[in-house]
Amino acid sequence: MPRTSPFAGVVDGPAPEAVTVEIGRPKPVAVGCFGLVTLFLAILAAAAFTFAANLRVNKSASSAGSLRVLAVVLGIVFAVIVVFLFVVTVKALRTRQGLAFDERAVWWRDGDELVELPWTDIAAARLVRPKKARGRRSSQPLAPSLELYPADMAALRGHQGLMTKVAVGEPVRSGLPTMRFSFSLPGSDTADLVESTMGRFAPDALANGREETAE
Repeated sequence: MPRTSPFAGVVDGPAPEAVTVEIGRPKPVAVGCFGLVTLFLAILAAAAFTFAANLRVNKSASSAGSLRVLAVVLGIVFAVIVVFLFVVTVKALRTRQGLAFDERAVWWRDGDELVELPWTDIAAARLVRPKKARGRRSSQPLAPSLELYPADMAALRGHQGLMTKVAVGEPVRSGLPTMRFSFSLPGSDTADLVESTMGRFAPDALANGREETAE
């Protein structure tokens, strides 16, 4: 069953015809690994408590008391970690993150946080796609990303909800700021959709963010 838009039910948000993409959702493999680790720690916690209970019944050994205390402490530690991992997993699955594009702005949602970034506040935009390096390791990101260059520092500081998305580095071309908003995209298909959407709503911004090539 397809998931609903990450902006479903949002009041005063993107226009109904806006193009939306969901990002930041944990991959099934990651959720599965978290589940296996959580299950393993839960088994260890249960084993520790069971061992402590058996020692309480068998009081003949002189060291039974200290071993029982150690087992209870270990069981509590494992149980706390299990609860923490469970809460983190549930929160990650329930929190909706996404980008939306309409004629007025780029929209960002992270849980209850909703940010509107008008096109007038964007000087340039570009898609950064990972480069495949065969036979050697590369420092290039493994996933594509969307970079939005603010028109000025006032536009950057005016969107506090995007401060966690600020990246710093050499601009793609002269005249652009070194600070920009960067959003990781889940894959190449989403990058293609974002690029075509940017070309529809903000072709000038996308053109300004294209890399310069030497003639």
